[in-house]
Amino acid sequence: MGKEKLVTLLEMAEEIDVNYRTLISCKRELSEFVFGTSEGRLMKYAPEYTDFFVLIFALKDQGYTVDQIRMMLNGDIPDNIDNKLIEWVTIWKNRIKAAYLQMDGLTDGWMDGLRDEGING
Repeated sequence: MGKEKLVTLLEMAEEIDVNYRTLISCKRELSEFVFGTSEGRLMKYAPEYTDFFVLIFALKDQGYTVDQIRMMLNGDIPDNIDNKLIEWVTIWKNRIKAAYLQMDGLTDGWMDGLRDEGING
């Protein structure tokens, strides 16, 4: 996800016309798929996450539960889902995987350094 200006959940809620508390609840339910950065007291997110939450609310409007949405984002997409939604879910599944691998790569070196210090120190 690019180097655009990061946005808060409140800004996303206003943009997609969803209650702020509803968006917070949704983010908590699917927190393993949402990566942000802390700027002072605020968490900020890539603006692309606005599209992610639009997808989540579209899936909820179609009757999917949070557990079913979580399964879809993990790659278990049901056959009866609309083709456009399949494409949208697949795009986000790949974006989330890439973001996770990027973050995992950043922490791997840090953790190795801590382990080495503990063993050698």
